[in-house]
Amino acid sequence: EDFNGLSALHGILGRRVTLGSLIRSSSPKTEVTESYMLITPGQSLADTAAEKGIIGLTNYRALESLLFQFGLRPKLLNKVGAAQGIGGPATVLGCVSVPTGIAGVNGIIEFTVTESNAPPLTPVGLLRSLGSKVDLVSNRLELHHMPPVGGKTRMTSLHTLPSGHIS
Repeated sequence: EDFNGLSALHGILGRRVTLGSLIRSSSPKTEVTESYMLITPGQSLADTAAEKGIIGLTNYRALESLLFQFGLRPKLLNKVGAAQGIGGPATVLGCVSVPTGIAGVNGIIEFTVTESNAPPLTPVGLLRSLGSKVDLVSNRLELHHMPPVGGKTRMTSLHTLPSGHIS
């Protein structure tokens, strides 16, 4: 299976490696290996500069493990992904749709899974469609395009990471 029509990566043993085979070949792990940015599984960076959702394989596996605890799982998508950031292009393994919830609003976020240790990035398009207001003074994310709850705007707390990024 050549996932997303991309050239398959070759593993150490010379066999083709795809995102699907990586996921199927290992059981979900509860341990998170070290990444350049510590992200708690289930959180992502509120990245107003990210055009699309990105997640590295290590963080993807941790998120997948968390979802399994709730009887949920990501869905592999049959589409070609690309990822490029400040560090240049990244090796893309595939694309997935992931069940998510932000401030009590359930939905799906599409991530491009990369070979890197990239933290999950919530893309600006999703933030914009929710009517998000990122309040760095009060450390909260407000969703103005979603129905209020009890007359109050839906919101969730933001967390500042040691790197200075917000999740």
